[in-house]
Amino acid sequence: MLGLTESRTPIRCEGQKSHPHSPCGTKISHTSAVRAEVSPTIGLDASKGSEARPEESAKSEQSVAIRGSSRHRGIQAMEKITKIRGLDNIFCLCQNLMIKHDKKETAMLIRDIGGEFALIQRLSRIVPPCGAEVVVGIGDDAAVIRLHGETGGYLLITTDTLVSGDHFNTSWSRPEQIGIKAAECNVSDIAAMGGVPTYMFISLVLTSETTVEWVEGLYRGISESCRRHGVAVIGGDTTCGPAETVSITLLGSATHDALCLRSHATPGDLLAVTGTLGASAAGLNLLKRDLPVSDHLLEKHLTPTCRLDASRILAPMVNAMIDISDGLASEVNHICRQSDVGARIIEKEIPLHKDVIDAGKRLGLNPADLALNGGEDFELLFSIAPENLERLNSAGLEYHLVGTILESGKDRYLMTETGQEVPLTGGYKHFQE
Repeated sequence: MLGLTESRTPIRCEGQKSHPHSPCGTKISHTSAVRAEVSPTIGLDASKGSEARPEESAKSEQSVAIRGSSRHRGIQAMEKITKIRGLDNIFCLCQNLMIKHDKKETAMLIRDIGGEFALIQRLSRIVPPCGAEVVVGIGDDAAVIRLHGETGGYLLITTDTLVSGDHFNTSWSRPEQIGIKAAECNVSDIAAMGGVPTYMFISLVLTSETTVEWVEGLYRGISESCRRHGVAVIGGDTTCGPAETVSITLLGSATHDALCLRSHATPGDLLAVTGTLGASAAGLNLLKRDLPVSDHLLEKHLTPTCRLDASRILAPMVNAMIDISDGLASEVNHICRQSDVGARIIEKEIPLHKDVIDAGKRLGLNPADLALNGGEDFELLFSIAPENLERLNSAGLEYHLVGTILESGKDRYLMTETGQEVPLTGGYKHFQE
């Protein structure tokens, strides 16, 4: 706000009566963008002429202040004009500064650079380099730290955050269901590394209207998942904010033989998943449209169960592995980028539950798109050498082959049911949905 303490009469122009002391004759907006404070002894008096008295000019030089780092360059120019031409000319300069300030500087939004993963790449260039004990830092389902001692092995650390309105909706999710989902998505990350979950930290953001009963229900759900997987809750943090947010950090361990990384895929590997896909996305889309949802789809969306059981069988015999949290397409691309390979996915081989196929028809969607782009299935995607298939088959684990790993430099593409090869893009993208 332009603060003239004795007179706040706006200067007018273009058909309006101009103030006689305004050399520029333009209207000045009273705005918070620019603020000048002038001593109460200095006002606008038409009887004084266009030049300020010397003593008034000196006072104005001391009392005029421009607040805002973006206008710092104009301060010296303003002082010079004040000394030479008097107080009135400050108005022209202030107006020019306000016009420039009102044109907001262009800033990049996260969606403008490609979303969550593009942001992670930029941030990874800012943080300090990892020490020698860090086997894997940013870029996998969990960080991997080498342990010393008689047993050796690796410490695994992962963290996931769920925000009300984005990852869960209190209109159709009970707090117990939210707690189960929050825990399972973290255990799923440890499973994808071939590890065993051990200790959990829970941090909560709660609103001023969140009830004690809601928080206790959330913890009952988390505890149910922790008991299932043998995890102990040993700490966390609680604070107040605008939306309920559940952030969990989970520790785990892995042996040398079991550790699986996204970067271990090899050309010629077969790509497979541990179960049907697209059910969570199908359930969510039906809920959003207030359409009937089958028990299978509701369970897969509201109370998913990760595949830690399958991980314990797969880890010693597969190459790369990742959990399917952002859709099959996204996870295949993660493995390919980390392993510097290509991939071919066969659309007709993507396993779909009958309820997902039915939901696709009701929603007017290709059911395969729900699997490729939906996410939150928490099944495992893995690459395995063909010679290890017999060993896998003898383990009795259900799995579905969906594609092949190609040589470095090859594209990642989807072979559609009509035989077309299209780029394998998609997957759930935060900040772009």
